[in-house]
Amino acid sequence: MHCFGVAQQLALSFPSELPNKFERSTLLENFEPLGRGALAGTWDFERVRAARDAQMRGDFRTSAALAEAVKTDPAIFGALLNRLCPHRRLTRTWSSVNAKITAEAERTFPQDGVNLSAQTIADIFEGIVQLGVQVSQNRCTVSSDGSRIDFRLEPWPMRSVWFDWATCELKTLTTKGIKVIRHGDGKWVVSHLHAAMPWEWGTVKAIAEDWARRVLHKRDRSLNSETHGEGKYIGELPESVKLESATGQKFVEMVMGLRERRSGGVHPHGASVKMLEAISQMWQIWKEAIGSLDKDIARAYLGQDGTMVNEGGNYIKAAELAGVRYDLVEGDIKGVAAGINTGVLRPWSIVNLGRDAEIKTGWALPDPDEQAKREAYGKRVDAFNKAIGEMRANGFVIDQPLVERVAREFGIEAPKLDPKGPPARAPSSPPA
Repeated sequence: MHCFGVAQQLALSFPSELPNKFERSTLLENFEPLGRGALAGTWDFERVRAARDAQMRGDFRTSAALAEAVKTDPAIFGALLNRLCPHRRLTRTWSSVNAKITAEAERTFPQDGVNLSAQTIADIFEGIVQLGVQVSQNRCTVSSDGSRIDFRLEPWPMRSVWFDWATCELKTLTTKGIKVIRHGDGKWVVSHLHAAMPWEWGTVKAIAEDWARRVLHKRDRSLNSETHGEGKYIGELPESVKLESATGQKFVEMVMGLRERRSGGVHPHGASVKMLEAISQMWQIWKEAIGSLDKDIARAYLGQDGTMVNEGGNYIKAAELAGVRYDLVEGDIKGVAAGINTGVLRPWSIVNLGRDAEIKTGWALPDPDEQAKREAYGKRVDAFNKAIGEMRANGFVIDQPLVERVAREFGIEAPKLDPKGPPARAPSSPPA
C-alpha cells in the first residue's frame, strides 16, 4: 500500500507539491544514459511474456525493447501511426497570466524550434501510448548573454528506466550513476495519463502476446508455403528399368530438373511423369489466424476495430482524428501537455521570470459535436421549410409572428418574411 500511495504521487495534477526554487548547479548538470537495456534478438513466447511482465512491474529495461520490436508488424505499425498522427494536425495553443509572458513563451518554445521540438513531442506521445510513461530530460544551458537559463526538452531512453519498489521511486542508470527521477524538479519530466502505476496502461502490455502469435503464424505460413506451395513432380519407371541403373539415374535428373525454367527431357519407354498439385485449404487457416488479430490490435491502439466508421456517439470521430477514438486523443494530449506545463514551462518561468507565470500549452481539439449539430440543424431547417410551404400551399396566411412561432418549435433561427417575395424559407446553416 505504501508504494501504491507513492506511485500516485507521480501524478501531474498536484503543482502545489512541486518545488518553488531551483538550484542553478542542479539545473546545469545534464545526464547521459548508460546502456540501452535489452537488445534486439529472437523473441520467443517466453521472452515476450517476460518483457510484458516486466512492463507490469514498471521495469522498462526489457519492455521498451519489446515496444520497438512490435513495430515490425505492419498492422501494429499502422495502428500506432494512426494513434500518433492526430496531434501533428492540431494547432498548439499558449496561455499565461498575461499576454506579454505568453508571447515570450511562444517565442522561446516555437513549434518549429529545438527547445520543445515537434520530434521530441512525437517521442513523448509514442512513449505514453506504448509504455504508459515517458521520461524526458531538460537539458539546461546558460544563454549567450548570460541573462537566461535555456531549457531544451529531450526524450530519455526508457530502456534505462525502472520503478524501484523498495524505495518507491523511478530510477535510471546514467554515466554518473543511478539517478532518481522526480517530475517537476527542473531536470526530469515524467509524462503519463494515470497517477497510480501508469505503466499498467501501456498498449504493449495488451498486444504483446498477440504480436508473438502473429510472428509464429507468419513463420508457419512461410514454412507451409515453402513445403507445399509448389507442385511436386513424381516419376514412375517401368519394371524393366532399375532406379540405380544409368538410365534410371538420368531419369531422376530429368524429373528433378523439371522445376527449372524452359526444362524438358526424354524418359524411357514405359516411364511416366506426373505433377502433384497442392489441394489443401491450409491457407485459409493462416488467413484466419493472422487476420483475426488485426481487430484486436486496432482496438488496443485506436479504441475501435479499425474499420474507419464514424459511429459511436461523440467518442469516435474517424474522419477528423485518423480513426482514433476522440477521448483517447484527448487523453493523450492532456497527459503530454500536463507534463510539459509542470515539468518544463513552470521551472523555466520560475528561474527566468522569478515566479510561476502559470504558462500553459496544449493542442486545440475539434468540437466532437460540431458535425452532428450541423446535420441536426439542417434536418430541422428542411422540416421548417416543408411546414411553411405546406401552409402557404393550403392558402394559410403566412406572417412574421407565425414564422417565428414555427421556427421556435423547430429550434432554428426565424427568417425575415418578405410578403412580396417568394415563400419564407429558413437559413441553411445555424446562427453564428
